Amino acid sequence: MALASFGIQVPQEEPAQLLSHIPGAGTPARNILRLSRYGVSVLYQQNGTPEDLEQEVRKDSVVIVFVRTGELPYWEEDVPHAVVVSGMEAGILYLNDPSFHEAPIPVPEADFLLAWDEFGCQWAAVARHPGKEFL
Repeated sequence: MALASFGIQVPQEEPAQLLSHIPGAGTPARNILRLSRYGVSVLYQQNGTPEDLEQEVRKDSVVIVFVRTGELPYWEEDVPHAVVVSGMEAGILYLNDPSFHEAPIPVPEADFLLAWDEFGCQWAAVARHPGKEFL
C-alpha cells in the first residue's frame, strides 16, 4: 500500500519477504525501515503522539500505525495489524486498512488511541526521496 502510493509497482510477495513477514503472524514493526531499499525514506518511532501523525500527514507522507484491531469499531477480531492514517480532523482519524475495501474509514480518536496504545504508539512515515528512482 505504501509503495504503490509513490508509483512503485512490485509484486506483494517481494516487500513481504524483505520485511520478514510471517503468514498468520505478521511483521515486526521495526522491519518497516527495510522499505528504504525501494528509494523511499522511512522514519520509524515508538511512543508517538497524534501531533506526530498529523505533522507527517500534512507533509503527504504515508503514515503507517501499528494497532490492535479489537479496539477499532469496524473490526470483529482482535489481532495485531498495520493501517495507514490518511487524514485527521477534530476527534476523527481516517484510516486506510488493507483488510477492507472501503477507504478511508473514519474512526473516533478515542478508539484509535486505545488500539494504537496497545503497540506502544509505534508509527512510521514513508516519503519519496526527490529525484530518486527505484533501486
